[in-house]
Amino acid sequence: MKRDALQDSIAWIPQQISLPGVVAGSALWFDFNDDGRLDILLAGESVNGPVSGIYENLDSTFVKAESNLIPVISENGLAWGDFNNDGNLDIALEGRLDSTGTDLVSKVYNYDHGQFIDVNAQLMPLTGGSVRWVDYDNDGHLDLLLSGSPDQGGSFDTKLYRNINGQFFEEPVGFPGVWGSSIAFADYDNDGFVDVIISGYGYGGTQTTLYRNAMSRGVIGFDPVYSPLEGGGSFAPVNSGAVAWFDADNDGYQDLIVTGAGIGGPVARIYHNNGNGTFTDINANLAPVSVSAVAVGDYDNDGFLDIAISGGDDFYTGANPKTKIYHNNGNLTFTDIGATLTGTWFGSLDWGDYDHDGRLDLLVTGATLVRDHPTYGNDLGPVTILYKNTVIVDSNASPTTPTDLNAQGDSNQITFSWKPSTDQETSQKAITYNLRVGTTPGGFDVVSPLSNTASGYRRMPKPGAQGTQTSAKLRSLPPGTYYWSVQAVDNQLAGSTFSPEKSLVITTTGVHSQGEVPATFGLKQNYPNPFNPTTTIEFSLPRAGVATVKVFDVVGREVSTLVNEWRQAGTHRIQWNASSCASGVYYCRLEAGSFATSKAMVLVR
Repeated sequence: MKRDALQDSIAWIPQQISLPGVVAGSALWFDFNDDGRLDILLAGESVNGPVSGIYENLDSTFVKAESNLIPVISENGLAWGDFNNDGNLDIALEGRLDSTGTDLVSKVYNYDHGQFIDVNAQLMPLTGGSVRWVDYDNDGHLDLLLSGSPDQGGSFDTKLYRNINGQFFEEPVGFPGVWGSSIAFADYDNDGFVDVIISGYGYGGTQTTLYRNAMSRGVIGFDPVYSPLEGGGSFAPVNSGAVAWFDADNDGYQDLIVTGAGIGGPVARIYHNNGNGTFTDINANLAPVSVSAVAVGDYDNDGFLDIAISGGDDFYTGANPKTKIYHNNGNLTFTDIGATLTGTWFGSLDWGDYDHDGRLDLLVTGATLVRDHPTYGNDLGPVTILYKNTVIVDSNASPTTPTDLNAQGDSNQITFSWKPSTDQETSQKAITYNLRVGTTPGGFDVVSPLSNTASGYRRMPKPGAQGTQTSAKLRSLPPGTYYWSVQAVDNQLAGSTFSPEKSLVITTTGVHSQGEVPATFGLKQNYPNPFNPTTTIEFSLPRAGVATVKVFDVVGREVSTLVNEWRQAGTHRIQWNASSCASGVYYCRLEAGSFATSKAMVLVR
């Protein structure tokens, strides 16, 4: 559809929502209770001091839900993820409890039976930084990265905590300590291991540094990439900004947007990933911003990721605050659509379709007034605004479900693979994927997908965790039977249904069997039928349990017991040799739990 620039500019309608305005905080979309509606996680400084809370979406009306989250001025220190793979979205946060910055916290809350419970994780209390969940070691468990200062800028830290069975242990990877930071993870080189970009101010001054995951060479850690630009050079160093990965041109490689307070003033740049380990500044026509926020999403359903940016012209005052939306023209150029949005700085942006109309709406927080005193405070006109997207767009269909699932490897590393999906709007190379792995049929205790596994609905409006690659690696899976599936996610952040479940058995020598897990119990007609004297009987179990398969004659007498044992979920085939039986009609009966069914078989001698 050809874009109407004027129509796009006036299509953003602020909604009446009862959320406190916040500065130095964040508002994030997530469906915390799995009811199919995006709720809001909020923290920051309001006119009444620090706040935090969860606001439940009740048919597009947001009502504060019961939670015991500590009120905190979080800045970028707010994130959700399923750290214990129980299917519930948990919360990590850091920040200060008042404007002085002397009382700091870093906490993890586990969502369990309708309550968020502080797990008392042993984390360094920090402020002025970022919090991010990431599975950096491909073991299926979300690890936690924190950055910031423990003493209001006197010193700086960046801590990576490895998640081992729900407990967090510091991993000495040597990241630089930064505050005023923004951190983003993505597999920029498509090697199957997630990499990280870190920006902020620390002992070495202002920086924006790329770190490549060393797991590709079998080492736990990250290697700095000192000259990532083609021909040499570094990304623009920024602090008090925002960095984000996104595939700007749908080529299957993650490009990078960098905004914030630079060495000589505000910065907003896009670096194209050349696919060979280098990047090129495309000189995008973006408004440079300090104390900024960035969010990417396809607001007009044309298959290309657009950009929302907020921030001010000046790091100290937030002068000329702005909130802008840039349309991705599909050729590595971007156009300011002139959206009528309240200008903000020192806030957050997040895309999500809260009203299920097939269009991404925009959630905005931040200050609206400039600062004329030396400290940040609650007198900066903090706002939290939900803009409903009314842009006229073509309807968005979810991607096709991935097919031809396969798994291979050994107990050290399993590679899951599938054929690429297709989508009406999003290029095939730009489709991302989301893996689910469990030890029971339908389970996700190994890898949680953060999606509704029945419908495919994304409980987090983000790209798939596996990126654009049609494979995923998991390390150090113990021997056992595993059940897995995968879904596709398009640039409108809509998820496909999950593929029919597959199973695999891992032993110390490798993957020995795998098959598709049936959705229901079933007993197929034997084949051949009629038969003489041998026939094959096939039955399916959607979950493991005791199964019996018996043969009876026409008067109900038991002729043979073919199965009476514990069987794994899957499709099973057995043979019956009726060489000792007379011609006639026999009945095969399957019993598994409360399920029972029979099929008639004809023996012809």
